[in-house]
Amino acid sequence: MARELDPFQPSLGSVGLRVSEAHYSCVVENSPTGIFILCGHRIVFGNARFYEMIGLPNYQGPELDAAQFMIPAEFARIDLLLQRRYAGDRSSEDIDSRLVTAGGEACWIRGRTVLIDFHGEPALLGNIQDITERHQAEKNLQESREALRQLSARLLRVQEEERKRIARDLHDGIGQSLTAVKFMVEKALDDSGQPQPGRMELLRNVVPVIQHCVAEVRNICMALRPSILDDLGLIATLQWFCREFLKVYPQIQVDLEIGIEEAQIPEALKTNIFRIVQESLNNVAKHARAKRVLVGLSWARQAELVLTVRDDGEGLEPSVAGGRNRPGGLGLPSMRERAEGTDGDLRIDSAPGKGTTITARWPLINAPDFIQLFYPSAK
Repeated sequence: MARELDPFQPSLGSVGLRVSEAHYSCVVENSPTGIFILCGHRIVFGNARFYEMIGLPNYQGPELDAAQFMIPAEFARIDLLLQRRYAGDRSSEDIDSRLVTAGGEACWIRGRTVLIDFHGEPALLGNIQDITERHQAEKNLQESREALRQLSARLLRVQEEERKRIARDLHDGIGQSLTAVKFMVEKALDDSGQPQPGRMELLRNVVPVIQHCVAEVRNICMALRPSILDDLGLIATLQWFCREFLKVYPQIQVDLEIGIEEAQIPEALKTNIFRIVQESLNNVAKHARAKRVLVGLSWARQAELVLTVRDDGEGLEPSVAGGRNRPGGLGLPSMRERAEGTDGDLRIDSAPGKGTTITARWPLINAPDFIQLFYPSAK
């Protein structure tokens, strides 16, 4: 038997509709994000938070033109995105943009829109949130990263200058003193006449010790800062270093391929390129167990200076090759800092059993700031 309805009680459907409308109206008005409806460029509806975000709290006036709240430089981009929405584009990606409030203040917003029917007219239902503080924090973080990058580059330059000074002091001070002692002892031996056999033997034993000290000081100077780098340039230094490397590690074949002229290499890069090669070959000798290594320096597409160090050794685990902050170990962070500190990039490709390739790139032609910094006379 069907249930009899009370004629004085509203139908369940009408009550549910009014409750639903009241519920959604409450949700929209109390939403922490700005909600609006856009017909063309006309703002036909906005909740309290939306009008607060555009600088019109408690606004009850007529429809507004959305264009007056857009940054002129970004109007074309936003308008194109809105037109795509009206044309049926259902992309759900968030859009970041700047707004100018009614009070003239600029703020950053992030939001999205969806196509709806509003009283028989196509419209866009939008939802936005104020991300000004987040955007400023991201900007500050980026500026801090850039400041740290510049500081790192400066520290490397200071370090190289200090190495250069110490090497010069060793050469001009201790090195020359030891050389003078060596000559004095040799002269004493020549002028000694017929000294006692024991004294003669003692003097003879002093000479090779002093010669070893001179050679050791020379090696320290070259390790700190090869004078050949300042005197003859990077290419000659790489050739010398590869020869010295072969003397110490004759079991490792080193192939040096230079496809660039000395004059084409910016002075600010020469020291860093040498240090990357030096560190790379030291890693090959200590860790790779390689039989052959290639060192290449050339142009790539006439736009980049490219340094390549490739070995056929044991390779690295991906976590080691890709790690940017790995403490100690193979000196990979130091090489990256040297490359990135001069607007370059360093990549390490390696896998266990497949060797390691270190590639450093410096964009020269496509980087006006780099050209201005390292080629101040360029026009």
